[in-house]
Amino acid sequence: MTQSSKKNSRRTSSKSEQQGKQKKQQKKILVQQSQKRQTQKSSVKSKKNVSRKRKSDSRIFPFEFGRGSFFSGPQSSKKRKKRGRNYKKLLTELLLSSVIVVILVYAISLFTFALPKVSGYGMMTVLEEGDRLFVNRLGKIDRFSLVYFRVPGRKEEVSIRRVVGLPGEEIAYKEDRLWVNGEEKVERFLIAQVQTAKKAGYQLTEDFTSQDISGAERGVIPEGKYLVLGDNRTFASDSRFYGLVDEQDIIGVATMKLFPLHEMMKL
Repeated sequence: MTQSSKKNSRRTSSKSEQQGKQKKQQKKILVQQSQKRQTQKSSVKSKKNVSRKRKSDSRIFPFEFGRGSFFSGPQSSKKRKKRGRNYKKLLTELLLSSVIVVILVYAISLFTFALPKVSGYGMMTVLEEGDRLFVNRLGKIDRFSLVYFRVPGRKEEVSIRRVVGLPGEEIAYKEDRLWVNGEEKVERFLIAQVQTAKKAGYQLTEDFTSQDISGAERGVIPEGKYLVLGDNRTFASDSRFYGLVDEQDIIGVATMKLFPLHEMMKL
């Protein structure tokens, strides 16, 4: 064998060895790449499984597991304490504001309005027992106004009656007809009751004059005094029994019926 042929055989053997090494390296690289892919796939699957498990757990427990959850230690306890302090602060503010509103309403009512409840049946059929009224303490007293007042001689007792006679007037009732200083005044709120009384053969309001009323001066109502009557004339206790009402004892003028709601109306 010649030297040149030996050299060629060596070259071919070294080339084959190099090619074999390259193939081995390529196989290693492919194996490593496939392993990386498998590990990536397994990690993705595990993440998906964990997220699914968290979702299922969150359906059972409304608290999120992990950071800031119900079971996550001191951070969640601090948040709960902070929320509790905020709720307490809100409740105290609401209570204080409601108390202030109640005090203000009460203070205003002492000077401007009252909400009394009707007692008795002296004002039927316009008012019945248990009705709640709005009384304007600053209201003007006119003829036929409904006034809320302290009953003369019984200051602890309050009542609601209709003003019939004003200061400086002479009042007379004759056959269910009202006469003021000799002039007839129609009581429209009593028309139905007067007709019913006529059919039944009796007078709704018995005849009387202001001379028969306690507190009148020679039959005339003095300044600062009012003659009041109940609409239920047959059974009501009013000025015919306890005399004229002093203006200082009148708390206010009833302007509206508030309750029951389905009977709310202006008086």
